[in-house]
Amino acid sequence: MTTNRTKLLTYNALLAAIIVVLSLVPMLGFIQIGPAAIQIISIPVIIGAILFGGRSGLFLSIAFGLASWYVAVTRAATPVDLLFVNPLVALVPRMIFGLSISPLYKIFSRMFDRESMSVGTTAFVSSLIHSVATLTTLFIAFGFQSMDLAMDFLVGILAVTILVNTLVEAVASVLVSIPVVAALKRIIRQ
Repeated sequence: MTTNRTKLLTYNALLAAIIVVLSLVPMLGFIQIGPAAIQIISIPVIIGAILFGGRSGLFLSIAFGLASWYVAVTRAATPVDLLFVNPLVALVPRMIFGLSISPLYKIFSRMFDRESMSVGTTAFVSSLIHSVATLTTLFIAFGFQSMDLAMDFLVGILAVTILVNTLVEAVASVLVSIPVVAALKRIIRQ
């Protein structure tokens, strides 16, 4: 029993270390492309929650939230990044995301016979949940007042950017999660 707990702690520590490295190395975990930042830092959270369950998902999502808060405080690249200086905005949507992954994986594992479909669908849907939770938290934290025509145009451009950004992150999550989860499952079984 202690050996299993030690292994679980080790795997979670390794995934948290990956999150830290992704956040500390500029343009690695948060890839800045114009006004949008595509983040791949959520992928270790997805992998950990699928492999090790909800507690791991929560732990890793807190590491993700703290990392995004740190990036916002130390090297915000755009005004949008500054919104994540608020710890609630940096942490709450990440925790919702982390807690949703394991139940989603259980549901999709029952729906699909192929493991790759379960993992891929979980990665895609949980990435969408992360984006929706983040945008909802930003809306609640900062609110939106009525805007004039110029602002409506800018908000339209921002909405398209967010949609494309969200889909790119979700597809990246699927493409990375499927082979990594399969490889790690083989390693863990040994």
